[in-house]
Amino acid sequence: MQPRTASREFAIILFAVLGIILLNSYAHNKYRVPSPGDIWAALVPSTEYQRMSLLQLLNAYEENAKAVQELEGVEIEGQILKERAIDPSDPNYRDAEKVGKTFRLSRRVSETGGEEGATLLSVTVNYRDPEILAPNMWIRVQGKVRPGEHEGEPVPVIDAKRVFQIDAPENPILPLYGSEMGGHDHDHDHDHAGHAH
Repeated sequence: MQPRTASREFAIILFAVLGIILLNSYAHNKYRVPSPGDIWAALVPSTEYQRMSLLQLLNAYEENAKAVQELEGVEIEGQILKERAIDPSDPNYRDAEKVGKTFRLSRRVSETGGEEGATLLSVTVNYRDPEILAPNMWIRVQGKVRPGEHEGEPVPVIDAKRVFQIDAPENPILPLYGSEMGGHDHDHDHDHAGHAH
């Protein structure tokens, strides 16, 4: 028996995947032949995360929540908000310092991009593996946005698929107008044309 080649391995995997897709398609739609798009979507896990700042996310969600929820996913950077100050002599101090499965991702924003008049914005994030996280840590979150509610108002909630620790940005305060993504030059007209990155 000859040793398996990489292309042969790939063909075996491809046929297995195609078989699953065909069975799935048949079970759900009776006899509908899957489109090349269906096959491609099953073979290539999509990582089309829309990169935006926390401010852009909140603005976009306010303008059109449905469109934001329909995105494949978003990529947002920010700081884990330390929820409350706890007395270090409290016996539960160590647990209280931990980040739970639901936490707030925050950024400070000001008109000038400086300390003066800075406000704190935050969004709720759910993540299955918070052991790697710590209060005040800077992270990049990738995940899907779904509708949530805060004090009766509709707000976005991010169900994180992946979280990466990042270095704190040079300026931790976002300017209210203008780009902070560095390198990418986003236009900041409010027509929100689909930016492909």
